[in-house]
Amino acid sequence: MSSDNDSDVRLAELIWRTVKLRVSLLVLTNLVLLVVWSSMANGKKQAAAVDVEFCKQLVAEQNETTPAVKMSDTDWCTASGARSFVEGTRATNGLLLKGWESLYQDEATREGADKILKMYSKKNQILNEYDTKRRDAFPLQVQLSPEYSGSSIVLNGQFAATLLPFCALIIFSIVLVLGFQQISYKRQLESSLLPAGYADTSDRATRIARGQFFAGLDTGSRFGNWGLISPETLTIGCLYLLFGVALFSVVVSVISDLVHLTDSVLISYPAALLALAFALALFLSKTRRRYTQLFPRPSATHERRTRWSFVMFHWKEAALAVVGLISLLLPWARGIASLRGYNFIFRQHGTVQLAGIVSFPIDPKLFLELRVQIVVAVAFVLVCGIHAVLSVRQYQVSATLLARVQYPLAVVVFFLILNYLSYMGILEYGVNFAANPWPSLMSTVTGDAQAFGFPMVFFDPAYGFIVFVASCLGLIWLSIRDRHLIH
Repeated sequence: MSSDNDSDVRLAELIWRTVKLRVSLLVLTNLVLLVVWSSMANGKKQAAAVDVEFCKQLVAEQNETTPAVKMSDTDWCTASGARSFVEGTRATNGLLLKGWESLYQDEATREGADKILKMYSKKNQILNEYDTKRRDAFPLQVQLSPEYSGSSIVLNGQFAATLLPFCALIIFSIVLVLGFQQISYKRQLESSLLPAGYADTSDRATRIARGQFFAGLDTGSRFGNWGLISPETLTIGCLYLLFGVALFSVVVSVISDLVHLTDSVLISYPAALLALAFALALFLSKTRRRYTQLFPRPSATHERRTRWSFVMFHWKEAALAVVGLISLLLPWARGIASLRGYNFIFRQHGTVQLAGIVSFPIDPKLFLELRVQIVVAVAFVLVCGIHAVLSVRQYQVSATLLARVQYPLAVVVFFLILNYLSYMGILEYGVNFAANPWPSLMSTVTGDAQAFGFPMVFFDPAYGFIVFVASCLGLIWLSIRDRHLIH
């Protein structure tokens, strides 16, 4: 009996230590997020002033170089458009260097080449100074010791804000794993102290333990569980909410300051952050399942599926696959050109323009990324359709082999859908971001490649794309259910 009491006391101590560790990690993370968010907000105000200042310098330089074409700095150097003008000048300044390289080869045009080189060097000097002053507009002072006022370092707030969301997600995953561990401790203590459920007892120690640890866990009925919140659940839940708000604010402050944010769907800051969050979610899901297997909550046994439910399940899968394939014939995008689903699978046709540059509806580099993603999604739809037919016809070996391919494909396609939906959200609602089409378009036009295409901001999604995404999400849900259902 003494050994059992010692074990219960030890479990109670472990529960409270876990709660305190989770709260401490969340409080510290939220504090750092709020400090960096404040630093970014103040830095962006100073950076906006730097944008306007150097935009006016570049406009004055342009007016001095070409007085015939007078530009007004009040029109170009607004708070929202100053940085776009600076970055557009950076892109076009590369053309001056190319012009100098071509003219310097001929002695007859060497004098003009020298003038072009001076123009390039002067603008490049202004741009280099601009980069330095804008980088210094995001100071973040860290006090190392409260005893000595001089023991502090100054970091770049922009760089800290860029790395912080990745670190915060990792710490958040640690907090969640500690939560799984806390639940397992509670279930062990519950099985030890309350072997007969939640019946009334005269044991004072048991009543105290139940009030401390089990008040918000279970009452024996689903309706009775609603609205029950234990003290640590309320505390940690509020910290979770603050974490979500602070993390979202820091991420938005970072991506709103990136210039070429939408030049790529897969190779971008939001995609990298989403990839980390997605990978952590997969590992956390597997970890939670393992904890649940070790200390399961008593639940009703699952009934096996009947033959009728089995056939209907896979006919739904086949129907969604057919809808997804038919949607390839429907319009997916409208804007500069009207594109159907199959247009994203085959090569896009270009038109030869001035100086041999080929014009495409979509930027070729971006189109290649979209093409790869669509091919993966279509392959997933085909695998789901074939798997459904083979399952209904009871080709068990072939269906099992396809199921092993179908589940990882479902995970990959789900990530691609989430990533592209976030990309579309930035295009749709990020109108005030620095990632407007002007710098991206200028970089595309002035690039070394002899191919030109428009960014996706010039296109809007059509109903065919929505139907395809909806069918893929349905197939993903069925693929996950089919993996865990008992046949």
